Amino acid sequence: MLRAIAIILFCVALTPVLQAQTRNSAYLSLSDGSIVLANFDDCTVEELIGPGSFVMFDIAEGPTNRTLYGIFGATLFLIDLDAGVINQMGNLTSSSGPLRSFNSLVKDTDGSLLAVTDDISGSLFRIDPNTLESTFLGATNYPSGGDLSFIEGDLYLSALNDNLVKVNIADPPSSVLVGNMNDSGFSFVFGVVSVVSGEPCTGNIEYTMIATGAGSVRTVNIETGQTQELCTNLLNSQAIFGAAEVSVSTICSMSLDLQPVSSVCAGEIISISTQISPEEAFGSYTYEWYKEGDTSVLGTAAQFTGSFDETTTLRCIVTDTDRVGEFRSVEASLTVEVNQKPVIDAIEDFRVVETFTFPEITGDNLPESVLFYTDERGQGDAYSTGDEIRYSARESYPLTFFVYAENESFCNDEISFQVSIISEELSDSNPISAPRFFTPNGDGYHDSWQIQIAGDVRVEGVYIFDRFGKLLKQLDTSNPSWDGTYRGKQMPATDYWYLISYRQGDSVSELKGNFTLKR
Repeated sequence: MLRAIAIILFCVALTPVLQAQTRNSAYLSLSDGSIVLANFDDCTVEELIGPGSFVMFDIAEGPTNRTLYGIFGATLFLIDLDAGVINQMGNLTSSSGPLRSFNSLVKDTDGSLLAVTDDISGSLFRIDPNTLESTFLGATNYPSGGDLSFIEGDLYLSALNDNLVKVNIADPPSSVLVGNMNDSGFSFVFGVVSVVSGEPCTGNIEYTMIATGAGSVRTVNIETGQTQELCTNLLNSQAIFGAAEVSVSTICSMSLDLQPVSSVCAGEIISISTQISPEEAFGSYTYEWYKEGDTSVLGTAAQFTGSFDETTTLRCIVTDTDRVGEFRSVEASLTVEVNQKPVIDAIEDFRVVETFTFPEITGDNLPESVLFYTDERGQGDAYSTGDEIRYSARESYPLTFFVYAENESFCNDEISFQVSIISEELSDSNPISAPRFFTPNGDGYHDSWQIQIAGDVRVEGVYIFDRFGKLLKQLDTSNPSWDGTYRGKQMPATDYWYLISYRQGDSVSELKGNFTLKR
């Protein structure tokens, strides 16, 4: 026999299967074992699970908004709409009386299921889906025609002979006949179901009862049982065996996903975006970001941008300003794994005589091996603690060295310092030291020719000559350095001469010498 219809509505799930759900729609189980989504606004159907070996006499809301329960005789099934599969849960048992065949199913508010047999007694049972135990509640005396449905707290049965029955759950024998739904050529009524319409998420909740006759769908007056046309010939080639109701909370549920992030380094700036479903708010979406366990608001934008010094669970609350009650907000949490950075202690600049010895590197969270480098980020020549550089190894000073440390999580730190090596300490007999070469190429190393002066010396004049004795530059005595240009033009790579006039105490002296400009 053809089975009844019970309708389920989901409107805001994240998976592709559920994106099409709206108000006034239902999941239907068909005689070929397929599950379809019917939209009663435009009278269309969409196949979600293809024909299979399991044919459901009726279906009901599942434990989540992406699952359904199904029944065939005395066997209960779980339908996974995301995976597109139907799994057998097992055969029902009962300690309160012999089990018969069920062809109607509905989910109650406590999570249990209600079912009515198709024999003459129309026995009402309550089913625990976790244990599969079925408890006999009493005989309604109306054989099930194929469906049960709640509407505004009352339970209705689509009984044989197209009858609509109001079921008394507390006292099943007191169930009453409302009327007959066979009207104006509408016959073979296999089921009834309540559909939520209006704008339930904003407080405007409306319910409509729907009846199915063969492949057609009509609205039902729950006071009289009379019907009116809705979707004629919705399914021409298949009979509707069942469906499942949906609650307002399912229709109005919101979903929030936070973009996952990989582990980060302490202090590293991160951005975390949100994905909210439905995409369009009734009013507007507002955002609040918190650290788990803290009431201080970290941000109010749809995307969080910030940094953390330790592993932190981040919580986001999204509110639709025009929704009401429990449907107004949704929240999600994300744990940001934070790795500690290595921290290198600062190293002061050095000014040494003849030989420089690389010092010990200290700090926190340092990897096993940390070296000195001539270039940034661990590039160039490398040196270890205790290595030496002699004055004669370089032609110009100061030298810049970098200490770079990176741990296994790719968190890093870097410092730099300068080293000046002189052939002997500046003294009364050697109060000025001039470099022997410089390389004005803009790389940050030896870009200018600059002299070193003892503390008790006052420079009165510094002059640069070419190799023919032509004066090219008189340097500023407060900062005696030359960048290798003459009247704004770069001078060629060759040898140049200097003359330094200085006063030390009451004595006035001159220092002459040559140096090389290299490019």
